[in-house]
Amino acid sequence: MKLLVLEDGGDFARVLGGVLRSAGIEVVHCGDGASVRTQLANGPPDVMLFDADAVNGVALNILRDARRTTVGARIPVILTSGIYFENEEPIQSACAEFDVNRFMRRPIQVLDLERVLLEVARQRPEPQVREVSSSPVPSSVVSWGPGRHGEVPEYKQVRDKAPQRSRSRSGKRAAQIKSASMTSGARPRTGSADRGTTAMLTLRRLRREVQQVKRADDWTVLGIPRSADLGLVEQARQRMAERYARIAHDEDYSDEIHTMAREIASRVEEAAQRIQDRAERMAARPPPPPDPILEADEHAADPATYADQLFLQGQAALASGDAISAIRALREARNEQLDSARNMAWLGWALYQETSRPLPERRKAALELLELADQFDPEYTDGQFFLAAVEAEARMYQRAAARLRRVLRARPEHMLARRLYDEVMAALKRQQQAEQA
Repeated sequence: MKLLVLEDGGDFARVLGGVLRSAGIEVVHCGDGASVRTQLANGPPDVMLFDADAVNGVALNILRDARRTTVGARIPVILTSGIYFENEEPIQSACAEFDVNRFMRRPIQVLDLERVLLEVARQRPEPQVREVSSSPVPSSVVSWGPGRHGEVPEYKQVRDKAPQRSRSRSGKRAAQIKSASMTSGARPRTGSADRGTTAMLTLRRLRREVQQVKRADDWTVLGIPRSADLGLVEQARQRMAERYARIAHDEDYSDEIHTMAREIASRVEEAAQRIQDRAERMAARPPPPPDPILEADEHAADPATYADQLFLQGQAALASGDAISAIRALREARNEQLDSARNMAWLGWALYQETSRPLPERRKAALELLELADQFDPEYTDGQFFLAAVEAEARMYQRAAARLRRVLRARPEHMLARRLYDEVMAALKRQQQAEQA
């Protein structure tokens, strides 16, 4: 499968490429409309993922023009955004106009994206008449810059009012967009025909939402980013409770809608309670002692941040031999900070330590993450040591020895690296003797 990602910078596309490579998904990054047009003309992708806030806010123009081509009309689209909408009609309008198959709010849970891609890839839309002819459109006719078709008016109004920090590409967004499927279900104010249509749409939405909240994590259910601020959790709980209480008590809706609304509201209450319970347990628990391998530099964990709390929790679980809990915590930490070589390396090492899986499978999963961490930060010695240990087990002795020499030059006191280096050199010597014999 080939995935085209339109975003600024390309950091997210690079992370996706490393994570999804094992699933046979090729990720192609496009930073502007010209590169999207080239990809559609020369090597059309199977799915397109557009950041609606990218390319100086004209990504929707690029998507509109792509949809007006014969090739682009047939490709499923995932749309993302980091803008918070009090009224969800603007993003609904954008999704409807551009035949969007799935909307996802940022930050995206990368490990869930593979499942979404497989689902969306099977949802190829029926192309509408978008071109005068099926022949390629000259570049002079199709303009990929802003202004040719204009923007969705409602979306532009909200985007212009959104704080700049809400539209930044950082993974630590202060505001997030709520999913277009999680609508308020406010009681309609028009005639009976409109009320019937709204009831039917609400029924369809709630059926999807019931399935979504069963699979989603607690933070996604509440529609907020992970945070240590319990006040934010309580605000989200109250907002969601009021939303579904209105639906559950609306006389224009059927008993099935009322039942599903109450079920989702119950799931929201459970999610908020679990988050509060975890926060209380973490506050009562003293922080684990630092691991001797972890460096006291920019890679050191800060217990005041949520991602580093997860990292320390996973590190402590790994030290106690609970690899499964370590994987769970370190995976959440990696999802919080996608560009952290430290989180990638320790997650790869935890996957390698999870002995319930076959060794070849563990080795493959570990190498993918450790090599990705090496690409992000080749100077991170813990990651280099972990990678050398896995390479040594795979009998890639030359590579492991060269990597360990770099680790020991940076940290001569690293006793585990010294011991592993001696073992690798002894294995190399035996290998050479066997070849000579």
